[in-house]
Amino acid sequence: MSGSDLTFLHGSHTPCCVYVHDRPYPDYCTLQLMVRGKLSLSYDEESQELAGSWLWCGYPGPHVRFAGIEGAWDHRYVAFRGSLVSQWTAEGLFPFSPQEVVCDANDWAGRFDELIEASRRGDRLGMRLASNLLEKYLLDLASLRAMPSPENQWLKQVMEVLGEAFHLKIDYAHLAHQWGMSLSGFRVRFRREAGISLHAYVVQCRITKARALLSQTELPIDEIAQTLGYRDIYFFGSSAESVDSRRCFSPTPRSPLLGECPPEGLLSRWRCKSDLA
Repeated sequence: MSGSDLTFLHGSHTPCCVYVHDRPYPDYCTLQLMVRGKLSLSYDEESQELAGSWLWCGYPGPHVRFAGIEGAWDHRYVAFRGSLVSQWTAEGLFPFSPQEVVCDANDWAGRFDELIEASRRGDRLGMRLASNLLEKYLLDLASLRAMPSPENQWLKQVMEVLGEAFHLKIDYAHLAHQWGMSLSGFRVRFRREAGISLHAYVVQCRITKARALLSQTELPIDEIAQTLGYRDIYFFGSSAESVDSRRCFSPTPRSPLLGECPPEGLLSRWRCKSDLA
C-alpha cells in the first residue's frame, strides 16, 4: 500500500499488548502510541520507563527495545517508509525522542485509529489520506514540543520538588522512580525540557537562596554553606563565585566545616564591592 512519497507497510491496535520488540529497524520507520500501561523503552544504551500515554518512533540505526512492565499495555502503531520521512526529519517533525501525551489521550488514540484504517486501504485516495493524517499528526506533536517549558506540567512539578529539597542530599534515582522513569531517562528528559542538567538546576536554587541569606541576614558564610547543604566550604565557594555579593563573605577564623582557615585567594573572591573601593 503505497503513494508516490510514502509506503505504508502495516499497522494495528492491540488493547492488551504483551509484544516485546528487541532489534533494530532495518529500512523503515514506525510511529507508536501507548495510552494505558507501563513499558521500558531503550535506544541502544539509553533507556527509560514510560507510564500512561506516550508516543515514540522506531527508525533505522539504533537497537530499539520496548516491552511492557507489570502486565499488558494498550498499543497502536503504523509502519512506513519513503522520501517524505527524510523531508519530515529535515523539518524537525520526526520525533526521535519519546513524547508524553499531555492533553486528551483519547483524541490522540482516535486520530491514530483513523490513520491505521486509512493506511490499510488499497486505493490511491486512501494512501493520500493516510499520508496527510500522518503528517498532521507529526505537525501537532512538533507544535507541542515547541511550547514553552513553563507550560510543561511534568517539568513544573519536578522543579517544585527540587526547589523545596535543594538543601538536602537528593536521591535522583528515587525521584526518577516516582515518575516511572529510569535515572538516565529522567536526566535526559529534564535536560531536554529545562535546558539545564539536574545538578546545575539544584546548584542554581542554592545560589538563589544564598543571595537571599546574604542580603537579609548576618549569618557567617560557614553557616550559610551548611544551610544550603554544603559540608565543605570550599565547594560552596566554587559555586558562590557567580553570586553578586552585597556584603562580605566572612567565614569564622577557623571554620568548623573545614578545621582550617580558607586560603586568601578564596577569601578575596568573597569580599564585597565596598570593601574593595
